[in-house]
Amino acid sequence: MEKDQNSITKAEIRSVLVSLNLSPFVIALFDETDSLNMYGFYNHFSPPYHILHATRKEQEVFLTDRYIPLFETIHDFSQVLAYDKVLQGFIRYSPENLSTLKTNQVLTWDGIFVKQILTWYEEEKDDLEILALCDLLGLKHAQKVLDSIYQDLGTDYSLRQIEEWEKMIITEIDARIE
Repeated sequence: MEKDQNSITKAEIRSVLVSLNLSPFVIALFDETDSLNMYGFYNHFSPPYHILHATRKEQEVFLTDRYIPLFETIHDFSQVLAYDKVLQGFIRYSPENLSTLKTNQVLTWDGIFVKQILTWYEEEKDDLEILALCDLLGLKHAQKVLDSIYQDLGTDYSLRQIEEWEKMIITEIDARIE
C-alpha cells in the first residue's frame, strides 16, 4: 500500500518530540534505540505504527491535524499517547473508542504519567527503579506521585478511589491543561 503524500510520518512525529524538548531517552524510545525492557520494565511505548501505516484518509479518524500520535502505549494498540497542538499538552486515548478523544483530559508531560507510575507501583517495581525511569523520562513530580500513592491510596483501594486520587494528584502537581 502506498502512503498518501499528506499522511503524518515518523519523521514528523520525531520532529514534534524534539521540538517539545522531551528527554533524549524519550527520543531513543521513539527511535527504538532504547527500551524500557533494558531497565526491567515491560516495554509499553513504541512508535504509533498502526496510525503511521494508515493512509491520510484512515488517519483522519484520529484527528491527526490536532492530535499528533507520539506512542502506542501497549503493543496491541490499546492506547495512544498524543500531543494536542491546540492546548499544547498530552492525552491518552483508546483507538477503539474515539468518542472520548475530544473529552479526555489534556495534561502536562508529568500528568500523563500519573496513572503509569501507579501501574508500576502495582507491578511491585522498587521505588528507586520507578524514580530512575521517571528521571530518564524527564518527569519532575515522580517522587510526589509515589509519596501520594503511599499516603493517600495505600495498598487496598477501589477503582473509584483511584479516580479520585488521580484527580487530586493531577491538581496538586498542576498537571491539567485547559
